[in-house]
Amino acid sequence: MKPIDKERAEGALNFLIESDEQFAIAKVEAKRAELYLKKTKAAIFLTDKGSVEARKAGAEVAKETEDAEKAWLEAEQDYETIRNRRDTATLVWEHWRSLLSARKQGTIV
Repeated sequence: MKPIDKERAEGALNFLIESDEQFAIAKVEAKRAELYLKKTKAAIFLTDKGSVEARKAGAEVAKETEDAEKAWLEAEQDYETIRNRRDTATLVWEHWRSLLSARKQGTIV
């Protein structure tokens, strides 16, 4: 792991600033994909024939549901990836601030 210096801290802060919109979009896309998955299952359930349990099972194993689940998981992965990167950038920035504070107090040279 590379040490935290001014350039890395500034890079982390810039990433946080520049990724706000990307983070929001990823979050909305994940939610949209989740809602689409629920609607896909509901539509299949309503159009299938048979008992309630048979229609539930049919909705769970349908190709459309599988495709919607895959899209949802990909959207979730994108969202979690950027969220984790932002969390790491926040830690880098906060660590840098702590180092600067300690240097000002004279506890770190």
